[in-house]
Amino acid sequence: MVKGKRQILIQKRLEKGLTQRELAKRAGLGIITIFNIENGKMLRPSNIPKLAEAYGLSTAELVQILFAET
Repeated sequence: MVKGKRQILIQKRLEKGLTQRELAKRAGLGIITIFNIENGKMLRPSNIPKLAEAYGLSTAELVQILFAET
């Protein structure tokens, strides 16, 4: 995941007024997972729907952010 995509995810979280811990709780994921995703590490495909819902995005929207060509 490139820096621009990382920034989009952080911006989406901040727009919701969420900390990484709060986002992790909403998504049912660990805070380390959120930290890793926001720092450019890829996430498990099975976590994409959970994370999308926590961000307030559709799964397709999150996939586009994560995998779109830059």
